[in-house]
Amino acid sequence: MNEPTMPMHPPTHGWDLHCHTVFSDGTETPRTLVREAKQAGLHGVAITDHDTTAGWVQAQQASVDYGLPLVRGTEITAQDGRVSVHMLAYQYDPRNRHICDLFTATRAARLERVKRMVVLLSREPAAKMGDTELKATANLKAPAVTDLTVTPDSEDKTVKIQFDLEQNSVCRMYLVESTGELQELQSL
Repeated sequence: MNEPTMPMHPPTHGWDLHCHTVFSDGTETPRTLVREAKQAGLHGVAITDHDTTAGWVQAQQASVDYGLPLVRGTEITAQDGRVSVHMLAYQYDPRNRHICDLFTATRAARLERVKRMVVLLSREPAAKMGDTELKATANLKAPAVTDLTVTPDSEDKTVKIQFDLEQNSVCRMYLVESTGELQELQSL
């Protein structure tokens, strides 16, 4: 049996059944995602943002406008004990009360998690680079925020900070050069 290979580029035929938009951790609007999928030659596309159906209406309209079949879905974050798992769900009723409550609770927990990371970051002496204060950013829509990227005044470097929320501490800090090269600053 051959080992599967990880694709290095987006698909150019068939369907892409796992796409994110700006409504979670993607970079494109639903309309742009559908347009680009059509331009790439895909036969269809699925919108599967994390824990939300917010992009479904825009994606459906774009599907009609561009003549590209659409599957509506969501990547649902769930807990199995203390383990976070993600499941893809397709074509369900977005008004289902249980699902709406699940998404609301998941987003609230994600926000609390980010708040804890910001508190931890503020306690770290390494949260300064020389005399330069670092500005923290986090994608609050991402399902499993476990790190923050902070940017000093210089645009050619960022610092990536990983957190161990079980231990309530910062566990690693990396300097990220503009080349993408990582240099570990601190392993705590």
